[in-house]
Amino acid sequence: MTSDLLKYELDFQFKKVQLTELYMQFYEHICDPLEQQRLMQIIVDLIARRPRLALDALYFRDSYKAELDCLDANIELLSTIIAT
Repeated sequence: MTSDLLKYELDFQFKKVQLTELYMQFYEHICDPLEQQRLMQIIVDLIARRPRLALDALYFRDSYKAELDCLDANIELLSTIIAT
């Protein structure tokens, strides 16, 4: 059970790194100082993000799975925007 938790936490942190790298690519191309500040705050919030665990559930897998799916969707969206 502990190894499962570590695996899900590792996956969660890795997805956050991938998403942060995509946001950093956006940041490198922004000239407006206000937009830079806004994007910096998004990046800081992402780095501080923790999974929302359902404490009434019997197992944490579903909570981590939902968070990972959300991060995957964000990564896919930003990757598509960068590719175009």
